[in-house]
Amino acid sequence: MSAAAIERNKNWRLRHYLCAADQVMWRITTVLHKQWLDGIAFPELANTKQKILEVYVGRRGDTALLLDARGNFYSFDSHGVLDLGAAVEAIDFVLEGSESRLIRPNVIDIGPTLRHRRWVAGYIWEPTQTMLEAVRADLAGPKGANRGKIATIGAGLKTSQV
Repeated sequence: MSAAAIERNKNWRLRHYLCAADQVMWRITTVLHKQWLDGIAFPELANTKQKILEVYVGRRGDTALLLDARGNFYSFDSHGVLDLGAAVEAIDFVLEGSESRLIRPNVIDIGPTLRHRRWVAGYIWEPTQTMLEAVRADLAGPKGANRGKIATIGAGLKTSQV
């Protein structure tokens, strides 16, 4: 589904899932995701690169619908703090653009295009059909914040102050 379609559906939510190989392992609570973004350290994630599936969920009546999904890699530093460098780089692509530029006649700067391709290769991945089916099954589970078919992770991780 396109970004415009998601924007038109005002009743959407964003969910995050932790994946390994081709499986959806855990649904990440909103609280845990916010802690990651707030820079709280999780030592058990130190020096790791985690596969995160971002899922846009809409509603039609009482039914939750998967609107869109995209995979991202989250990198954690030696203390277990989420490295937000990739997000800053993505903003730079939006501001600067990722298209090659004509510097002078017969000279093209392909640097922005190459940087963008390297960034996509390092931080973006495509979810498999199996993953999307698992998320749809989770969304179809009973109502309630923690009652889907995929277990949630949040409170079990230990934090530390850096």
